[in-house]
Amino acid sequence: MRPGSRGWRNLTHHFQDVWQIGGKGEGYTYPSHRPRSRLDYVFVSQNLKVVEAEVITNMPQASDHLPLKATLLY
Repeated sequence: MRPGSRGWRNLTHHFQDVWQIGGKGEGYTYPSHRPRSRLDYVFVSQNLKVVEAEVITNMPQASDHLPLKATLLY
């Protein structure tokens, strides 16, 4: 699903998209060798504070998608 799609809107009605809050840049994760789409997400409840979100790029050959990392506070 893409940001702004119906499924994304349904989820963000109840949960936070960590990239929207703590990410910098586009947040592209697919394809890993030359990302140009944001297709991967971390959604968290409203009672968690999003400190930071980042796309991990140091090993793109591990998968066809790049992983996301979120730093959260409770």
